[in-house]
Amino acid sequence: MALDAEREIHSKITREPGSRPSRLLRRLPAASGAAVPGVFVVLWSSAFIAGVIGVDAAPPLLLMFSRFAAAGLLLAAFARAVRAPWPRGRTLAHVAVSGLLVQAVQFGALYSALGMGLPAAVVALVQGLNPVVIAVLAARLLGERVNGRQWVGFGLGAAGVLLAVADRVAFSPGAWCCARSGCSD
Repeated sequence: MALDAEREIHSKITREPGSRPSRLLRRLPAASGAAVPGVFVVLWSSAFIAGVIGVDAAPPLLLMFSRFAAAGLLLAAFARAVRAPWPRGRTLAHVAVSGLLVQAVQFGALYSALGMGLPAAVVALVQGLNPVVIAVLAARLLGERVNGRQWVGFGLGAAGVLLAVADRVAFSPGAWCCARSGCSD
């Protein structure tokens, strides 16, 4: 169901057949597409660096707003330069709501947690496990089909997150039992 909605949005915002890309887009070397995943990872990961440093200098939500306002302006300028089509009507509303939920809620919570003193390692653990939790919930609640290859990817991602924060996370069987049973001090 969600996959159909994603395909519908993608088909509405992709370039119409027969339309020509901008001169800027035509001048980009074909190899530049290979750099996109690496650039994406660096930009996405910068949220933690900006958050850890930034919450000491500004309120968390102001920091998030500033970061996304700057990113939005840069992306809008790029989209205009390459003549990317803009979503309209119901598709625009869907994109706006999805963007607010994914970006504002997720990063608002991230920066607020950092501002309250939660260690970046714990925040990274929660953020890194989000895709796994969402996949499990989508499979159980929405009937989404997740294939074996995707589960392997989620498992590798979860293992990577745990490995990255292993030195910062301590395991206490007693605390785990209390948390599992709902007990607290």
